[in-house]
Amino acid sequence: MTTEMKFYETNEFKEAIGQPNAKAKTVKNPNTGKFFIDIAGKSYKCQQDIDMNKRIVFMHSADEDISNACLVNAKDNSENVFGTF
Repeated sequence: MTTEMKFYETNEFKEAIGQPNAKAKTVKNPNTGKFFIDIAGKSYKCQQDIDMNKRIVFMHSADEDISNACLVNAKDNSENVFGTF
């Protein structure tokens, strides 16, 4: 079974959640040390080893609500190839 994933550039994501002018903030929880994203007071998941100097996108499964999106570093498909034969 294959799961379709949806990807959004930051501005596309903010538009999709109805917050086109809101700032997206990466926040570190002082108790757990984990990162999350705050947009207009709503929290979203964040890749824990995110590199803000690389391209970032929000992604979520097409089967899930957009509120389950997670901010991740975007990769070229070739980076995910394990092997060819």
